[in-house]
Amino acid sequence: MSFVMALNVSLEAIECGCGHTVYMETTTMTRLQRSHKTFYCTICGEHRYWPGKSDLEKLRGKLATTRDMLDTAIMERNHNEHRRRGELAAKTRIKNRIANGVCPCCQRTFQNLGRHMKSQHPNYVE
Repeated sequence: MSFVMALNVSLEAIECGCGHTVYMETTTMTRLQRSHKTFYCTICGEHRYWPGKSDLEKLRGKLATTRDMLDTAIMERNHNEHRRRGELAAKTRIKNRIANGVCPCCQRTFQNLGRHMKSQHPNYVE
């Protein structure tokens, strides 16, 4: 009686620190890479640390950087909007004071300035 067994195994290569190439199953390699555990080099007989970051960690780093950039852009936009509103409010206050006859330079009230603004420039406040 004879048995035939077919194995379908996916292998990937990694270079050990000693310069030799170690082959391991793809799922094992992914698991070790994610957990940063050591692997055993069959050539030099040492346990080697997993080099570098995993693809997932690289993507998480890029995502964090992108989120930081987005947060910065939102904060800058909000700051500019608040500044614009403040400038608009200050401009409106000055226009209203002038329309009511208050000199913008010396802060004194002149009746004739108010009359002049109301008669000659009735749309100034709008």
